[in-house]
Amino acid sequence: MDWIPPLSRWQMPSTYLKADDTNSPHDALVWSNGSNKAARLGNWKMIIAGDHMFLFNLDSDIGETKNFAERESAVVRRLEKAPKEWQSQMKPPAWPSKPNRRIVDLDGIPSELNI
Repeated sequence: MDWIPPLSRWQMPSTYLKADDTNSPHDALVWSNGSNKAARLGNWKMIIAGDHMFLFNLDSDIGETKNFAERESAVVRRLEKAPKEWQSQMKPPAWPSKPNRRIVDLDGIPSELNI
């Protein structure tokens, strides 16, 4: 039996699926888990992993190999606000995160992440 059709009553709007569509219902896409956060705004993607911050320009570096965090402080300030604004609108989680913390290597920097 196929359960997906009866359970799936919502479809992702085409706005999210078209890369060339500039009419987005939100300014930024935000994710967080404990101290780890990420935000995407236009061609910029910011990742905060514990005490480390990474900023990537996906137009010029789709492989995310160049960290622009120190060079683009204005972009960092703007993207740092996105997770805070988003979290201020959310209720506390019904089931708090009980992360499995691991040390992983991010661009040669040991970082503690919630996995």
